[in-house]
Amino acid sequence: YDGSADNYHLQYERNLINDLSRVYPGNYFRLQLLVNSFVKNNIKKVVEIGVGEGTPLVTLSKLGMDVSGCDISEKMVSTSKSNFLNNGLNQEDIIWADIQDPVTYAPLLKKGKYEGLLAMGVMPHVDNEKYVLCNMRDMVKPGGKVFIEFRNKLFSLFTFNRYSYEFIMDDLL
Repeated sequence: YDGSADNYHLQYERNLINDLSRVYPGNYFRLQLLVNSFVKNNIKKVVEIGVGEGTPLVTLSKLGMDVSGCDISEKMVSTSKSNFLNNGLNQEDIIWADIQDPVTYAPLLKKGKYEGLLAMGVMPHVDNEKYVLCNMRDMVKPGGKVFIEFRNKLFSLFTFNRYSYEFIMDDLL
């Protein structure tokens, strides 16, 4: 992810979703689902595991949410901190940490547990899913909301676009 830090934000650009030369903009649509869920549930304090370059947290902060997060990619942490600075957010709320090692993400809990947690694109990169899910659960207040993306090709079935067609023709048939 270090190599894609500089242009990772393009995955969230609405004006690029119709560009057929690009990979399916799943992150754009997942961010919309996330925003709707957190707003509907009146979430005010959010932590992101795998912050990438920070677009989801910046978006949530613009809706009045207190945001923090971590990433295992040092370049993504650096890019996210710059994104936070450019948007008037506290860079100290972004840290390098590994969700598989509670010691590394413990500083995120200094302000207490969170009402919401998001982790998009994290699970394919962990060694022990059950352990990581327990770690994430422990960061959230009872009754909090957790938004975790588990990638699979079946998502293409529900997009009803060229990706649905390609999935059916290439992968199912």
